[in-house]
Amino acid sequence: MLKYFTLMLLLVFSVSFSSCFSLIEEVRFEKDGSGIFSTTIDLSEIMGIMGAFLPDTMQSDVGFVPFLQEDLAVYQAIEGISQVKAHSPKKNVYQISYHFSNIAALNKALNTSDSTDRQAAKTTDKISKLHYQKKKLRRHLQLPPLQEDDNLMDGLNIDENLQKQFFGDLSQPTYQFVYHFPKKIKKTMLIDSIGKVNFTEKTAEFTYDLFDFIKGKQLNIEHEVKMKGCF
Repeated sequence: MLKYFTLMLLLVFSVSFSSCFSLIEEVRFEKDGSGIFSTTIDLSEIMGIMGAFLPDTMQSDVGFVPFLQEDLAVYQAIEGISQVKAHSPKKNVYQISYHFSNIAALNKALNTSDSTDRQAAKTTDKISKLHYQKKKLRRHLQLPPLQEDDNLMDGLNIDENLQKQFFGDLSQPTYQFVYHFPKKIKKTMLIDSIGKVNFTEKTAEFTYDLFDFIKGKQLNIEHEVKMKGCF
């Protein structure tokens, strides 16, 4: 996953519009417990709408890739993490991905901000864990509420009614978790959290609405996947 301050910056960018961006965390597992992890941030909808109000010189790609590339060395230094990449698969969509050799390496990468940014670790209550044991996988992510000072758009004094007029019909912000397994899925479960679940034979998808989070509530996500066979 992206370092915590990186995720926060991108979320804050969209706070004033209360909608139209998505985060996708995707994990593809191999039989030996290794795999590929990626986090994708899709700002295409919000940037498409904002393009109507921006001058031509500002309607090009937002250009977050160089910013994301600053994180690469941190991930590359983690034992068990390799082939780290940051790129933009299409305009205003940004992704960072890497290979992991086992679950322990993946968890170190998921919590890299806690170990590399001491100040952030002291001032946040972030929890990011992915557990795998035998035939069960459980994901737990907790992020503290966004603080008012984190909203970079407050100083623009954008009228709330104007926001609703132009952005009211856009989709809600979402955080999606996608898992691909080498074995068939038996059951999926949401644990003390509200979201939507969809799964096919070997792929499970959990989707959560981020509207309350960007309005100042704590984000708490926990879910579980049980499989018919182990890795």
